[in-house]
Amino acid sequence: MVQQVQSNVMVRRGLSRIGMSVAALVVSLAGALGVVGQANAASPLAYTEFPFTQSELSNWHTDRTTPSGGYEATSYAGRTDTLKLSVDTTNPSPISDWYWTEGLQRTLPAGSVAIRADAYVPSNWVTTNVRAGLWGVGASSDNKTSSYPIIEFTTAGENGFTGWRWWNGDDGGWHNLAGVPYKSNDWNKLAIVVNDHSFDFYVNNKQVATYASPDSVALSAVILNSRNYADQGANYDVYWSRFAIGHVAESPTTKSQCAQGGWVTYGFSNQGQCVRFVETNKDSRL
Repeated sequence: MVQQVQSNVMVRRGLSRIGMSVAALVVSLAGALGVVGQANAASPLAYTEFPFTQSELSNWHTDRTTPSGGYEATSYAGRTDTLKLSVDTTNPSPISDWYWTEGLQRTLPAGSVAIRADAYVPSNWVTTNVRAGLWGVGASSDNKTSSYPIIEFTTAGENGFTGWRWWNGDDGGWHNLAGVPYKSNDWNKLAIVVNDHSFDFYVNNKQVATYASPDSVALSAVILNSRNYADQGANYDVYWSRFAIGHVAESPTTKSQCAQGGWVTYGFSNQGQCVRFVETNKDSRL
């Protein structure tokens, strides 16, 4: 069952409230017309969460190679509706090692400007070669692929680096995040947000990197990929949960729009914040 959730996103620059409202209107019209939307520098985001049920998995398809050890909707580490992607190092793709990066991809609706998901990082990963990443597919204003922003956990980075790193889809380079901690034996929240022709990366609700991508105005797809290291690694499983898609939140004009859960649609934390916005025009989402 699709669950509506929301999140406040703190970003770098401010917009006037009029500009923010116009931006929300543009994205709303873009969604209705099937046109790619774009996030402004201070647009509040609202997220729609898609739990990993068996039904939801029908929306995902193979990216490069189907996970070599299979995949399934399951429960794990205190959470239901998680996705398990298994890497079987005895079963790498026979085509080439380019296809040893294996996973699933999902198309995003028009106007999508953010993706987020939680990844579980077990302590035993540090004893083998691992890569588990949240990939975005950037889209230009004419809905062509413009970039591939990626944030991932790796134990097989250059010079033996273990931790988070991000990929600049425009210069084709990995960038280690040596100063960004990860929570071992716990869920870690990852997010990629389109922000005024750039991509912002978040780890556990903190912005950790950004890069300019002049042609990118939205995200057209999401990919969850792992790496099969064949005879250079051991089998491992990657668990994902709380996958969500973000869009620029519209603003309510009447108190009645805040009632009966309507406040979630507009990206507020509760109904009271939504009502206060209508009464005072003060936006707590920023």
